[in-house]
Amino acid sequence: MKKIISIIVLFLALHFAAHAQPVSITVLSNEQTFGTNIISNTEIKGVLYTFPQRVHDFYLDTETGYITLQLRNLSRNGKYLDNTGKLVQFDPKTGIAAWGREMYYASNVVQNFNNNLITGFGGKSTSLDLNTGNNLWTIKNGIIMVNSAADIGIGYRYKSTSGYTNELQGIDMRTGAVKWERLLERDYGWNEAFYINDSTLIVASSGLHAVNLRTGKGWDYHALTGKKDYTGMVAANAAGLALGLLTGTFMVTSGHDVVTDLVSNTLIDSAYIYFATRDEIVKLNKNTGQLVWHYPIPEDMGSQSALYLDDNSVYMVNTGLGNLGVRKAKIGEPFVAAFNRETGVQKYFSFIKEKELQILSHEVVNDKIYLLFRDKIMVCDMADGQRLATKDFDFENKIGLEYFTGSNIFIERENKVMALFELWPENLFVVTTDGKVLSINSQLEIEETIEKEALMFYHNQYSGYRLISKADKCSVIDESGNRVAELKATPGAIVNGDFLYDKSDKALIVVNLKEALEVRVEGGR
Repeated sequence: MKKIISIIVLFLALHFAAHAQPVSITVLSNEQTFGTNIISNTEIKGVLYTFPQRVHDFYLDTETGYITLQLRNLSRNGKYLDNTGKLVQFDPKTGIAAWGREMYYASNVVQNFNNNLITGFGGKSTSLDLNTGNNLWTIKNGIIMVNSAADIGIGYRYKSTSGYTNELQGIDMRTGAVKWERLLERDYGWNEAFYINDSTLIVASSGLHAVNLRTGKGWDYHALTGKKDYTGMVAANAAGLALGLLTGTFMVTSGHDVVTDLVSNTLIDSAYIYFATRDEIVKLNKNTGQLVWHYPIPEDMGSQSALYLDDNSVYMVNTGLGNLGVRKAKIGEPFVAAFNRETGVQKYFSFIKEKELQILSHEVVNDKIYLLFRDKIMVCDMADGQRLATKDFDFENKIGLEYFTGSNIFIERENKVMALFELWPENLFVVTTDGKVLSINSQLEIEETIEKEALMFYHNQYSGYRLISKADKCSVIDESGNRVAELKATPGAIVNGDFLYDKSDKALIVVNLKEALEVRVEGGR
């Protein structure tokens, strides 16, 4: 029976991939009220564009102005996504769908890049004409990213007999032709990718690699960033897990015994790159990849880590964790260390001696390193690594600490919407496993516990105002935290130029923020 189902699914996928016929898309539009300007007490209007099916996702191409929508209904019980749907290119300037085509989403992946639209199926990438939706070209390559300015896409070559290879290719996005090819290992996935100039990309994947987008040439520094045949323990709590850029997308194996992300973040100054793996911390020449210095990490101690810089030192926080699929795995040992930035000479190495502890999160504040564990916070001096303080936290119902949070969380206080750091500028803020936020002072005492229901989140900014979200509501606030407007907008809404774009069931919502705030100014005169 399973074999028959698999054959049917494959037939449908091949049918839709080969016969993606254009379909006519009727878009209805009407003006609706989506909020209130509090200052002038006027309604904020927007346009609701209704499509024939549920809007599952949308992407705004900031170069062309088109919005690509994936239309996909839910099952009758609302628990599952339908496998079939439509892909639509919509022009918000005219309110008309430029084109639509049938899609079999069970096996097709839609990738949006500025000025490029790709569908992927069976190891192949197909480029679509933005204006017509017609297939332009198809290549056996899993395109990962596109540089629109250079019209170059990069991805790994696919072979029908063996799957994705380690052959990274540069693709001419206008023609689909392969411009260059080089070997670049991806056994443990990509951890990070960033540009050091207009044409050179640095890829963290089994080491660090410089890739010239136009030629594919560049230096390599090979390193071990994962572990196979893992037999350790898996952490039960995986909430808030961030998988690193593209990690696992192109894994050779996704077996239960492969641990990834045994690396640090990558730090760059004007001439050098600083990087750590499970075996060493290194300083490389940014332009040549030449090794300036390295320091070995004690055997079996390295894991996922984080680096910090100041004028004289490189600081390392080793967590004792790695990623095992979507879970956290205990690997290596937690420690903090510091190295001379110029020479690589170790200044100190402070091993966290308590058993069964892993560093879940960390913050550097005023020359101190704060280390977060499930049931305690530890403070170390950045100067010598010595432990300054430790505070245990005992919660009921197996609740624990999860991670330090940043400046994106707001709450309402005395009729104003304020960031936590504005209310408690000297405090740390910790999210617990039940979603609450703790405001903790420099003595590691809890000053306030903020309930999950009270939390609001930074969404975007526009013309000096901040947009703060809570569920499907968005508050527009001024510099002092005063509300100037309230909008119906989900956390998935985006702001580009003067417009806010959002989705709701079968509709796309467009609100002109400039007009909304101009009403506020005129009403206040």
